[in-house]
This record gives sequence, structure tokens and C-alpha cells, in this order.
Amino acid sequence: MTIPSPSQHHDPQILRGQEAVDYLNQRGISVEAVRTALEQGEVDASTATSYDPVTAAGLKRWMTTVGTLREKLTKTSEWEIADPQNRPIAIHKDSGRTIAVVGGNSKIGIEDGKPNVARKKGAATEHFYKSGVGVQLVLPITTSSPSKDSPQEDDTSPQSASENWVLLYYRDKAELRAEISWPLDCQNGYFTGFHVRILLDPISYAIDDKQPLDIGGSDVDFSITTA
Repeated sequence: MTIPSPSQHHDPQILRGQEAVDYLNQRGISVEAVRTALEQGEVDASTATSYDPVTAAGLKRWMTTVGTLREKLTKTSEWEIADPQNRPIAIHKDSGRTIAVVGGNSKIGIEDGKPNVARKKGAATEHFYKSGVGVQLVLPITTSSPSKDSPQEDDTSPQSASENWVLLYYRDKAELRAEISWPLDCQNGYFTGFHVRILLDPISYAIDDKQPLDIGGSDVDFSITTA
């Protein structure tokens, strides 16, 4: 199995289950670390009340998910943090691949869905994921050690710093869905598609009166109007 060459017209390669776990491990991303970040985000989002600003639950979820994920990744010594144009990301030291965290729409984590951001993103995000920035790679997805006779190539490392991944999440009524995906491009504030989508197992929650106020995928956003 290979990662397809960048194109605006191909369907994304979709991985799930153990195949997804193995693929992420090859890229220095622990599914356990991601799950911990998502669960901690849920805890903090649940502390927001109706007395807080309407963006509080979504903001708390995003900030905590970002902070926890970056902390977990950097503890492995393979990653470091950066904030280009105030966008919090983690960067893999050897490969240059990056990962960011963004709230997504209701199709996140659904194999035949059309996932995207929950709200239109700004110029900094659009530039960061812009296509045609030297992405020139076709990488095998390998989960076993090469034979003695095979070429000794590092098939798990990208050849370009443009392998920019995003952890997308969506809090539905009974579960939190998430995926780590590699966008093709970002135009007019939305992703145009994906090279690869890595679907994570959903995290289930009880439906009760103590649910967080950002259920439905509300992303961090502000509306400014004139008086």
C-alpha cells in the first residue's frame, strides 16, 4: 500500500484500526497520546457553564487538546513545538512533518464522509496548507522489518517538510470522533480534500444532563459586529 502522489482529483487513502495505529507509530505519533489529549479536552470543555462566554466550552476543549497533545509528543524527544503566525503546532525534528489541532464538521471520523473544518479558517491556516509547496513523495506503508536483501531505505520518513497533518475532532451527542489527516490544499478557508485520512476509534460518552456545551462541533470563533 502506498501514499498516493499529491493530486486534486484522487480519493484519499483511508486507514483505520491496527493499520492506522501502525502507520501513526511510523510517524512518531502515539494513538494513546492523541486519545489522552482528546479525553482531557472533553474534561475541560465540560467545566464551562451557561454563565461563561458562549465560546468557552469549545475554546477550553481546543486549548487543552492542543496543549496536552504537544506535551505528550515533546516528551518523546522526537517532537518540538512552534507557533508560526500564532498557530500552535508540533514539528517532528527529523522529518519536518507537522501536526495541528482543529475542530471539524459532523463528517469527521466517518469513512464515506466529507470531513472539513467546522468554521472557515483564516489566511495563516490557508497559507500553511497551501498545495504545491514541494510535496513530492510516494511512500510505502510498511509495518514489518525489511528483508536482508531489500534496499535499506527509510520508508517511514517524508521527503518534504510539507507533510502537514491535522487532528480533526467532532463532539457528537454520544461520542467524540477524530481523525488525523493530511490535507491536499486549503482554499477559501476550507480543505479541498486529503491525501490520507487516519480514522481513530471514537470515544463513547453517556447522554445525560452534564454534557459539554460545545456538542455539535462548535469551533473556536468570534463574530464581531458594529454597534
